[in-house]
Amino acid sequence: MADALNVKKISAFTNNTAPADTDFFLTATGNVAKKTTVAQVKGLFGVSSGLKLLEATMVKFKVPSTTSGASTGTITTAFNVADGATVFVPVYLASGWLTPASCSAVAGKLNVSFINTTAATHSTDATFIVLQFSEF
Repeated sequence: MADALNVKKISAFTNNTAPADTDFFLTATGNVAKKTTVAQVKGLFGVSSGLKLLEATMVKFKVPSTTSGASTGTITTAFNVADGATVFVPVYLASGWLTPASCSAVAGKLNVSFINTTAATHSTDATFIVLQFSEF
């Protein structure tokens, strides 16, 4: 009975800002309390990389006119970095006359080059989503 009177509020616990695979949290099956590890939850959701998606940032820009068979060279476009982001994955959304030839993203910079594979001079509106992850 004494334990029931000494209940601790959640606000009394410290935050776990970087949970490790061996850390536990409470779960329950019916009326039975159990402990589950972070590693078990990762396995349940198929997450083995240890990455958490923080933000998907839309990046739009105009690619200049490029002659047939030519490359634009590297075009660098800025984007806002989410707090804590360390891994950046660019995904090309919009298609146009120009074909992406290379693409990379680092903190705050999207670097892309395009090739004009058509028989005429073209430009295009490019749209990327940069997926920003943090490691855990």
